[in-house]
Amino acid sequence: MPDRVCADGHGVFSPGSEAEPFSKSGSVDQSPFMVDVCWQYWKLYDDLGPFRATAASLEKAMRITPRNAANGLVCITDPTLFRPYSFIDTVPLTGDQQFDSVLYFDASNKLAEMLEASGQSDRAAVWRHEAQRIKTSMASLWDEQAGLFVAASEHYRQPSIWGSLFAVYAGIATPAQSDRIVRYCIDHYDTIVLHGQVRHLPRGMSWGKIEQRQETH
Repeated sequence: MPDRVCADGHGVFSPGSEAEPFSKSGSVDQSPFMVDVCWQYWKLYDDLGPFRATAASLEKAMRITPRNAANGLVCITDPTLFRPYSFIDTVPLTGDQQFDSVLYFDASNKLAEMLEASGQSDRAAVWRHEAQRIKTSMASLWDEQAGLFVAASEHYRQPSIWGSLFAVYAGIATPAQSDRIVRYCIDHYDTIVLHGQVRHLPRGMSWGKIEQRQETH
């Protein structure tokens, strides 16, 4: 799956410039997002034609997404090979990926829904199983003390504001986790929002630096 398509129609398969790509294999969000495009088109136009024409390719694209064989979570072992989702593709996160795993969970369910609607129940069951594997494994990325999910299991195991909120929205967080995440956002609103924009990390924290500095807006 391309990272982006240029005005002349050619695909670019990694974030960064074409001359100096960030990774050899692109970002791990590209395939799930394409599934979402097909699902959104179906819901908007009640037309499964584009999906039927591309279903096999979409499944193949989903399968090339790197995952932890032990738990099903999207996993990056080497940031020179893959990068995390596009809004933080400059950050070399490694280990099990929180945001991208939620995205894969969501895309797996949507892929299953479209396959079911296309009369392919057996293939749909495969993707529902994959979604459930991820949902079960998300507990490994939960930080009970903070009340948030962490961005990655290795580097950097820091609080993921966007990913935690996405987990609530996608329905992968448990009710108890959702309550904690919402409470964190209410209690720390001034440290995670600036001029209406939600930060990746709480104010004063940067990627790779766990300690939080005291800063003003």
